[in-house]
Amino acid sequence: AAKPPTPKEGEGGHKHELSGHYTDMKAGQVKTVSFLTYLVRSFSSFCSPHKEHIAKCVVDLLTRHQDSVSVRKELLVATRQFLATDFRTPFFVHLDRLLEESVLIGGL
Repeated sequence: AAKPPTPKEGEGGHKHELSGHYTDMKAGQVKTVSFLTYLVRSFSSFCSPHKEHIAKCVVDLLTRHQDSVSVRKELLVATRQFLATDFRTPFFVHLDRLLEESVLIGGL
């Protein structure tokens, strides 16, 4: 998952601009995760070697930087779709983190 860059000294005016780019990047990543859920349903045998990495990336997206409500909703729907498949088992390792209020609601 993408991380927002930290502004260097003297670049305070670019912080807002970089934040907007980061938000767009995260929205693109969430769209990709959403598309991946359809691939997992159709081609699970090809995707199964990457189960743990996919789960880790989804959890990273859920725990990173505050995002818009629509992006958050799409990510939670994609997570629910993963949990409805055999890809649910790698998420068990992250269950305690996923059930934290700050992760579920986001950006607290």
